[in-house]
Amino acid sequence: MSKDHSYLGMQIKVGEGQVTIDMSYYLNKILREFKGLKPETLLEKKNLFLSNAESPLLSKLERHSFHTVTLLLQNGCICLAEQE
Repeated sequence: MSKDHSYLGMQIKVGEGQVTIDMSYYLNKILREFKGLKPETLLEKKNLFLSNAESPLLSKLERHSFHTVTLLLQNGCICLAEQE
């Protein structure tokens, strides 16, 4: 049996007396979906949950990316390596 495993987005490495769990691949894959976004502080925004009827609609590609990442972040257990 291999000492390296991929499970629920985690890379698990078993060594002599230690186990390493790494999710950096999974998280970097999610962050690549949002390339080009500007950092923003949301804690102080009073209108964070208000909708804006004048906001432009997302393109089909942007909608797909948004829904994919939202699903990944909500569930946190979809292994992206299996989707490739």
